[in-house]
Amino acid sequence: MAVLSNLLTVALCAVFISCVALTHTEGLWGNTIRLVNALAAALLAINFFQPLAGWLEDLLPSYKYYWDFVALWGLFAGFAWIFGTLTDRASRVMLRFPQIVEQIGSWGVSAVIGWLMVSFTLMSLHTAPLGRNFLFGGFQPEQRMFFGLAPDRKLLSLVRHQSRGPLCTSAGRKQGTRGINVFDPEGLLIATYAQRRSELDKPPAAAIRER
Repeated sequence: MAVLSNLLTVALCAVFISCVALTHTEGLWGNTIRLVNALAAALLAINFFQPLAGWLEDLLPSYKYYWDFVALWGLFAGFAWIFGTLTDRASRVMLRFPQIVEQIGSWGVSAVIGWLMVSFTLMSLHTAPLGRNFLFGGFQPEQRMFFGLAPDRKLLSLVRHQSRGPLCTSAGRKQGTRGINVFDPEGLLIATYAQRRSELDKPPAAAIRER
């Protein structure tokens, strides 16, 4: 069981290695553009997925446990595609750097892309329609996961910080200071979704009795 509880860490390592393997040949310029696109897509997706999920839940309430996860990844994929299309058209000529800068920079930026995808993937699992501590207890929302680095918490903190500035128009959030709609202002998103996933662990009869 101890080995199985490490599946989450293994899976996230696989995400990181896959991202690096797929992007390091794209060069420093290409990877820098991909990093900016992925970061912008992740920030916007996290900032706006809850209003979209709420709208989808109103349409199909029987799938309420699924819409947050679907909305989050759907927005990320949509924004990434839009930004990728725009940047491909705007930047048709690749900037060239000295060979040593190109090689080191390409690997370095691809590693940052991998870290971003690990962060986003782990953060998205909090919204997944799974049990509270799934993957044989490997997913522990109260802990700093992935070797204690807590990439999910760091990404949420970044979104919260940006929602006080460039992303301050986030709809459906509690009012923060000075009338700005701040994303997850009290930092309760992880705890809220942990409680939400606890409902999926209950037998159907128990869930019905509590309603």
